[in-house]
Amino acid sequence: GEVWQVVDSEGAGGTDLPQMTLAFGSDGRIAGIAACNRYSGAFSLSGEGLRLLQIIATRMACAPALMNDEQGFFAALSAVTGFAIGADGSLELKSGARVLMRAHRK
Repeated sequence: GEVWQVVDSEGAGGTDLPQMTLAFGSDGRIAGIAACNRYSGAFSLSGEGLRLLQIIATRMACAPALMNDEQGFFAALSAVTGFAIGADGSLELKSGARVLMRAHRK
């Protein structure tokens, strides 16, 4: 149920990372903000394996740069196959050994 603030994302361009959050519920649901729109979906957790499924989002239009960051964010979410907790307590969402995004507890 904790909210994680994305601090580094392979899908977001530039140094000013837009508002992106992740919240994993005890009911197997994920929700948050993806640069511009709110999203939700399901997740499946097994050991260090993680799959994010059936992601849906609102459809507000935003500035083109935010929309590009958001598309990259959703592409990264769809590629997630696992996770790790970094030495600093950050959540790392991964595809194989590659870290797609990092988030800190908000």
